Amino acid sequence: TPRSSSAASDVYKRQLFRRPPKKFVFSNIIVLTAFLFSVSLSAQNLTRGKNLFLKGEYEKAADALSGDRPSVESLVYLSLALEQQGKYKAAKEIVTQIRNWDGYLPLLNRIGELAYALSDYAEAREHFERALAKDSTYLEARLNLGEIEYAWGNREKGRELLQYFVELYRKTPYPDSRLSLTTARACIYLNRVEDANDLFNDASKQLKGDWRVFAYWGDLFLEKYSFSDAATTFNDALKLNPNAVGAKIGLARLGAQSPAQNINVPELVESLLKDYENRIDVLAFAANWYVETGDRAKSKELAEKTLKKAPKHLDAITTLAKIALLNKNNKKFAELEKEALAINPGYAKFYSDAGDLLSRRYLFEESLDLYNKALAIDPAHTGALAGIGTAYSRLARLDEAKNALEKAFELDPYNVWTGNLLSLFDGYKDYTTLKTDHFEIRLHKDDAPIVGPYALALAEQAYEDMVPRYKVQFEQPITIEIFPSHDDFAVRCFGLPGSEAFLGICFGPLITMNSPKARPLGSFNWQETLWHEFAHVVHLTLSKNRVPRWLAEGVAVYEATRANRAWDMNMQLPLLSALNDDGLIPLKELNSGFVGDARRVTFSYYQSSQMVGFIVEKYGFDKLLGLLEAFKNDKETPEALKSVLSIDEEAFDVEFEAFVRQKFERDEVDFTWEKEKLPADRDALVEKLKDMIIENPKSFFANLYYGNALLARGDFEGATIALEQAKSLFPDYVSENSPYTGLAEAYLALKDTTKAVENLELLLEKNGKAFRASQKLHELAISADFPEANLLALETAVQISPYNPRFHRKLGDIYLAEKNTAKAKIEFEVELALNTVDKAGAHCRLAEALLQNNEMFEAKKHALKALEIAPTYERAQKVLLQTVDVEKSN
Repeated sequence: TPRSSSAASDVYKRQLFRRPPKKFVFSNIIVLTAFLFSVSLSAQNLTRGKNLFLKGEYEKAADALSGDRPSVESLVYLSLALEQQGKYKAAKEIVTQIRNWDGYLPLLNRIGELAYALSDYAEAREHFERALAKDSTYLEARLNLGEIEYAWGNREKGRELLQYFVELYRKTPYPDSRLSLTTARACIYLNRVEDANDLFNDASKQLKGDWRVFAYWGDLFLEKYSFSDAATTFNDALKLNPNAVGAKIGLARLGAQSPAQNINVPELVESLLKDYENRIDVLAFAANWYVETGDRAKSKELAEKTLKKAPKHLDAITTLAKIALLNKNNKKFAELEKEALAINPGYAKFYSDAGDLLSRRYLFEESLDLYNKALAIDPAHTGALAGIGTAYSRLARLDEAKNALEKAFELDPYNVWTGNLLSLFDGYKDYTTLKTDHFEIRLHKDDAPIVGPYALALAEQAYEDMVPRYKVQFEQPITIEIFPSHDDFAVRCFGLPGSEAFLGICFGPLITMNSPKARPLGSFNWQETLWHEFAHVVHLTLSKNRVPRWLAEGVAVYEATRANRAWDMNMQLPLLSALNDDGLIPLKELNSGFVGDARRVTFSYYQSSQMVGFIVEKYGFDKLLGLLEAFKNDKETPEALKSVLSIDEEAFDVEFEAFVRQKFERDEVDFTWEKEKLPADRDALVEKLKDMIIENPKSFFANLYYGNALLARGDFEGATIALEQAKSLFPDYVSENSPYTGLAEAYLALKDTTKAVENLELLLEKNGKAFRASQKLHELAISADFPEANLLALETAVQISPYNPRFHRKLGDIYLAEKNTAKAKIEFEVELALNTVDKAGAHCRLAEALLQNNEMFEAKKHALKALEIAPTYERAQKVLLQTVDVEKSN
């Protein structure tokens, strides 16, 4: 910085002219020349050292900066290079190596920064204050002191210190990089977010090559939930410096908050610990990450390592308090609480962080007490206010939620999370609430008459299926919110649009989910989602929201598949691949599998469901209930397994692997495949695949692709032979290009409608998302008179997308013929709600269903509506006469 250069030149002047010579002699000239040469070399080393530091080559930078004639600036950069290597004490010592070091502001400030990193907060404050006492315009010390005041709850004093930057920037005609960067950082605390963003942009152009600008900037984006910008900015820092630890920590934090970024957080955390094991910030971050993901032992180990290096580190103390909280060790929590507040009486973050942990564990009621303690210390703590609002919203207590969120948003209007939630809640005026004995279902008014009847019936069906088996009781009706826009659903759950991987979320007494129109047609089955989420309500209630993620998701997927085979995740192939590659996730790592890489997350869901199936099959359903009881009593997975199943995690993994091998492995089938090596030419492809089958007739994919290639070429008989072989080798493959769809097409071409129908039926029995197949099956079943197949096709189509009135009419007719009047009524009511062209017919059909159900008044009403539209409609006249006859007989 300019100030550093000035101070450095002062050092040289004092050394050179301490005793001015009376006259120059030849020897003096030689000494002076040698000195100036050494100064030139020092300047070269400084430039080289700075460049190496900015590239992240810290050891080389330290070597270049370690000279016999240090300058203030070289000492600053040397200490920075040592700090980045985790050599904090050496960095402090190096700063004080010149005489009267504390007369130089950059050195005073650096000692303060290093003291702060080592958690010597009082010493840090002392040095920042000393620097400012010497020169109140010294920017770095003012910024650091202002940040301390904010962290210690002295907002007014902090604002006074940091507002200086804004005023100085306004008065400066041509702000330099130093002023741009420090003002940007000050603006974050002053809640001038747009100004901070603009200033970081300026600083990034002025300080080309300085990764620190991007690390600070990325933190701003992350704090304000601008996840894609955060990812880009952190990666910009890493392009400049692959060892920019702050940016790597930022990416790990980002991945934990936003799974959509597809960051492998477990791998990133492990690499940070491996590569930067002496960094206090890495240890503290990893300690917190492990407690968040459920590994309390690892978290405790890392937090204690942090405190050995930095004995008063507030984040590490808070992490240990979180562990005590989860262990229900109230005494230890109180000790740590006392310790943290003795260090910093204004440390409201101690409580808000603990509240966030409980909230993420779905312990919303318990989190409220901690958030309120944070507010008692700092009434303007927006994180605590937002936490209270979010907790109430997830407890389905919307009035209290909106009250807290309004206060948070008033204090921080740049917090898009709270702003989005409030905007969403304002939109609830366009929603309708339907009620049953056990549920309150909130839907958009346009969806209520279409999705609502199915949701009500399905929710009660799930209740009747699961509640008696799990022996669970609920204290209040379950709220289900169904959103026609995925972004609205995402905002309800996460405060932000996006999060495409999620279809539904359960918070305990509240289920939120996508409506069928919220996602692309055929991408999911909303009824499976509702069943899945209700299973979460059950196990969360039984465990008092303390069930670990692996069991929570395992139970939900297991229950959905148990209810309907077509709702299975159908991930047998990835599981087989994992078995072949030793890729099963060990139980002790499975909770972390639900964070980061999307493919790993999806596989974690499926593996967890198979683990639940294994527990039920080998140990019995009562043992599953026993595990939920153990978790309710705050046991961790190893202890719960030991007490309920009499097995440890390692033995469980061994038994589970044996179970899935027996269940899934097919020694007679070859699943290896290298599609990229196939020829592009169609004829060459057919010949190549044919040769592969001759060589290896048990190759599933060779048979599958050969059959599809023959189908494309019009060789329908050959296609059926290959595709039947593929189907027999692996009947559970039900993706878009499955053998079933190809066989249906081939058999149709061969005029064998029966076999075409059979294959589409088999597909729909295993894949509840196959919308196009359901349409095709409906057409074939109608034309060839396959009533059972038609029923399956229509029910599947309506489950996936209930927005086609023709399907409801057809399905209603079937139910009416079967005298299933309850279901027939729903179909005809939905048909009407969809504004069908045949309104008279829809009213008449509904009247017939109502008549059959002995609801005479309603039947008569709809018969009359049909006749209003079509006065000569004989079928409606007949229904009306029947209602009159019944009235007379009564």
